[in-house]
Amino acid sequence: MTTTPVGPATPTSYVPSRRTVLRAAAWTAPAVSVAVAVPAYAAASGPVACADASYEIRWASHYNAQTRTATARLVSAAGQGTMGNAPLTMFVSSRFVGDMAAGSTGGYANLALSPGNVGGTGRRGLTIMQRATVEEFSTPRNAHRQEITLTFNRPVRDLRFQLSDIDANEEESRWERYREGREWKWREIKRGQYQDRVSLSGGPAGTKAGMVAGSGTSVDPWRSTSTDVEHDPVSGSSGNVTVSYAGKPASMAYVLTYWNDQPGELTANGLQGIFLTDLTFTASSCA
Repeated sequence: MTTTPVGPATPTSYVPSRRTVLRAAAWTAPAVSVAVAVPAYAAASGPVACADASYEIRWASHYNAQTRTATARLVSAAGQGTMGNAPLTMFVSSRFVGDMAAGSTGGYANLALSPGNVGGTGRRGLTIMQRATVEEFSTPRNAHRQEITLTFNRPVRDLRFQLSDIDANEEESRWERYREGREWKWREIKRGQYQDRVSLSGGPAGTKAGMVAGSGTSVDPWRSTSTDVEHDPVSGSSGNVTVSYAGKPASMAYVLTYWNDQPGELTANGLQGIFLTDLTFTASSCA
């Protein structure tokens, strides 16, 4: 007797049902291809450094007295790296404290370009000029002052410039008779126009000309060695100080403080003036 096995026939081909396809698709994670942009410098060993550069500001060429701004000129590279060309600008601002106000005379005006060269440099400079609004300053006299701030749009270092025409104008005292009890006495009333006093923030070094004393701080300001000496604002260099911030931290702001230390009665409204010469400094050439 022959036995024949009974079972399902084997199909020659297999077509999955729609339900099977959908079930498989629901449990299969899709493969996604993502394109990522890679910076050009990533292929190099590291980011490209921006080079430092030497800059200058010449008041006669680069300063706009109306807006009180200046755009520095890039002089040369001052370090390794790629040179940038981001503009470097400076803004000059002023604040008066106490009984002090902006001054002007004979073509000179506060925060304006000098009409002629200054301090024997052969170049024009920024005029810093002020006057008293009272007949006599109360003490301390440095409570009546002007604060001038040079603000850059990025940090600068090794800032260098000159201050010129630091001098003084004291006049002959007058004598006043007064009564003390039953006795009449005389007292001396000091008189004068100005005694320049100048200090700078940040503790820079200062190379002084022969008729300048002090260290440029608020307690030991730059001043004339005489109480009555006037320098020619154009050609005189005996009242100059060469200022250098070499080795000091970079900064975006530098403050100059200017006051009149003349005691007693003020003549000619206490009008006084000094000058700031061209600036040189180092900064990044990129913004």
